[in-house]
Amino acid sequence: MRDARDRPFGRVAGSQVQPDTRGPSWLLVELAPEAAGELNGEGRFCWLPYAAVGGIRRDAVRLAESAGLVLEEVDGPVSRPQP
Repeated sequence: MRDARDRPFGRVAGSQVQPDTRGPSWLLVELAPEAAGELNGEGRFCWLPYAAVGGIRRDAVRLAESAGLVLEEVDGPVSRPQP
């Protein structure tokens, strides 16, 4: 088995920014196949909280790391997901 740092957790599929900047914003993450069952029960997508200014929030990173997975780096803006 490869080290967790070598395996992508998933990719960012969209984002949703809360109008109240004191609350969390969210990343819609398309999960890697091996991550879907471990974190989400089933399904390909999972919402993870992140701080709009500070990047992915520590608790989301901890959740991914606890499953032995990491988030893939994403460059550039992400699109707003459809409801």
